[in-house]
Amino acid sequence: MSSIYAKRLGATSSPPPSSGNGPTKNKVLTLRFQTISHEEFNFLGELFDARGKKHVPAGLIANNLTPRGMAYWFQDDGGRFDYRGNGGKGLVFHTQGFSLEDNQVICHELGEKFGLDC
Repeated sequence: MSSIYAKRLGATSSPPPSSGNGPTKNKVLTLRFQTISHEEFNFLGELFDARGKKHVPAGLIANNLTPRGMAYWFQDDGGRFDYRGNGGKGLVFHTQGFSLEDNQVICHELGEKFGLDC
């Protein structure tokens, strides 16, 4: 979903940008984006719901995820993977809420579509 679509629906409750000092006294600009609950978004939830359990259908990532969508996903549910063995250069999507099979689908489709090493 694009943020433009959400904004057009009036589906954001996001505050305006704010600025301040970061932990090292550098200037930072904070941008937040938050959607509200709305029936127009129900179809998104239904894509990931299989009989009341979180699920990633085969082909969903391969056929629908865009680079911008992946960036939104990372901003919401990603992080730095810093276990010194990798030199602190890895990134991770937090997918622990999905089954092993769904994680295998996610890894395969991210690898095929974006060349990521899962």
